[in-house]
Amino acid sequence: MLLRNALHIILPRVNGEHTRNLLEQSVCFFSFLMDGTTDVSKMEDKAVLMMYFKKDDFFKEIKSCTRYLSVANPSGTATDGLLQCLGEVLQHTMGIQDICDPSSILKVKPILVGGSTDGASVNISQHNSLRARLLESVPWIFWSWCYAHRLELSSKDGLNSQLFKNIDEMLLRLYYLYEKSSKKVRELKGIVEDLKEVYSFNDGGFIPVRSQGSRWITHKRRALQKVVDQYGAYIAHLTTLCEDKTLKSDDRACLKGTIQQRLEWSDLHLLRALIVFLESQSWVEREPADHRSKVGDPDVSLEEVKGALELLSSHF
Repeated sequence: MLLRNALHIILPRVNGEHTRNLLEQSVCFFSFLMDGTTDVSKMEDKAVLMMYFKKDDFFKEIKSCTRYLSVANPSGTATDGLLQCLGEVLQHTMGIQDICDPSSILKVKPILVGGSTDGASVNISQHNSLRARLLESVPWIFWSWCYAHRLELSSKDGLNSQLFKNIDEMLLRLYYLYEKSSKKVRELKGIVEDLKEVYSFNDGGFIPVRSQGSRWITHKRRALQKVVDQYGAYIAHLTTLCEDKTLKSDDRACLKGTIQQRLEWSDLHLLRALIVFLESQSWVEREPADHRSKVGDPDVSLEEVKGALELLSSHF
């Protein structure tokens, strides 16, 4: 709450100067991006950003730029609350007096021409959604379902076989095995230190990382990469735990049956192929705010992705 109040004090002046800079840079149009989450008090917060294009005189190319506008707390999560929230943000930051009045929008430069949200029905459905209400009043608005959200959902649906469910369960259980046990972490650290004399590990740490989160692709890719890098250490430690008589027999059976066995069954080539597949899509989530327009820039080549997909399909 304190941070939000501070932003409301600081941002009007900053955004006023930023709007004048946009006019000096001959920026004619902009679109808004809006997404929400709940804070620790379970209150819904909406972050609103703007995206626009401008000419880069140095690179002689067109750049797409994203700028922060505000974080707002809507009066409700229904259409009326979201519309009021968006209208207030654009009024305070861009000077649009009435977001549902075409003349108010056309009076302000740059002109609002588009919007982007996630695929929730309250945002994009055909009737009584934020999109529908805006299009009723401002028919030129171009609306898009956030590409990053759609890509994550399609990837998640595409990896919905039992094989990948087993891998997902293995990642989740491996994470919780070490999350609240300093004793297991110390034991794993000792194994990693011993294996460093034989194997080379990345410097990103040795503790399993969470595979679930708001950015599904990023979390899954990091968790898989950690397993591939520390595979030998995890197998060695799990083998030790399965033989530890100080643990309950049920706990040892759980470790052996649900974690170690599935970790051993997970073909490292399959895990690497899955990483390559997710890496080819993760550029959408980590694109910088300012970048020259081009059709993506994944860190892996199309040939690598093609090979990864062929390997993945061979396991069905």
